[in-house]
Amino acid sequence: MSAQPYFEQWHTPLKTDCTAGVAVSDQDVIRRILFCNSDARAQYVCLNESLQAAMTYHHDPYPVRCLLAQLAVMAVLLADALKESGGVTLQIRSEGPVTRLMAECTAQRQIRVLANCSDDTAGGRAIASLLAAGALVMTVSPQRGQRYQTVIALQGGSLAASFNSYFAQSEQVSSRLWLATNGASAVGLLLQALPPQLHREQSVRDHYWQQMIDAGNRATTDQLLRLSPQALLAQLFPDGQYQLFAAQPVVFGCSCSHQRISGILAGFAASELHEMLCERGSIDVHCQFCNQRYLFDRHDVTALTAHQSAPQAGTAHPSGEKPL
Repeated sequence: MSAQPYFEQWHTPLKTDCTAGVAVSDQDVIRRILFCNSDARAQYVCLNESLQAAMTYHHDPYPVRCLLAQLAVMAVLLADALKESGGVTLQIRSEGPVTRLMAECTAQRQIRVLANCSDDTAGGRAIASLLAAGALVMTVSPQRGQRYQTVIALQGGSLAASFNSYFAQSEQVSSRLWLATNGASAVGLLLQALPPQLHREQSVRDHYWQQMIDAGNRATTDQLLRLSPQALLAQLFPDGQYQLFAAQPVVFGCSCSHQRISGILAGFAASELHEMLCERGSIDVHCQFCNQRYLFDRHDVTALTAHQSAPQAGTAHPSGEKPL
């Protein structure tokens, strides 16, 4: 399924002056950029403390942390680009040492991440080995409308290359992505062409677009991670003909709650819940994202099953093996 109809294209020109925005904190933000001399826009994401908070409860090897960081940046970029406010989940399942990676970004720009991997990941192996036979699924959950999924092939030796290939093959506008991470922080820059507004001739549009891609390709990993968005844009686009919009904060946040877990447990048959209760004395539910534990005793289980009209088959196991 093409994702094109679901992503905002910025068809309407923004009526603003082409001057740089007011400097704010450059960490844990997403910022939009509108270029004034070409039909193009960009999004800039920097994750630092929010990313570290999301990975606090995980002790993943460095290569896995880098993959998680890049996936989290991409989730923020895609969630920000939705036409309708909503969240984005990116999940990779593979037959390699990293069996699962997951990154989520909500409409409120809250992120959380998760990885399942073996001990055979600490040697800096290539993504093709870590994620052997892997598939990336993007799930978009609009606040209004139906949830939908898109499969993105893992190719080109990096997550950035995989997304660039996806953008090129889908029906979306021309796009180019750059990702950088050191495992503790991560930066993403997504450049997208806009429909003809300033330049109508295709040859002129192609010329400006190629200039912008060449500028992005000159950015080093060190520059992306070290420079503020203002300094990075000044380095890549010295003519200064762009507008840097106000920063929107990105934070770590987990959607698990006692109420939500109660709803999951209520889907089990009363006999199943009482059997688990007899075996362990209580039901212990563990959130793999934030390490929060939820304990349900006999009184809690009785309250959960009081309104059950008929036994129902369980849909998730409260052992914590399934993320909340």
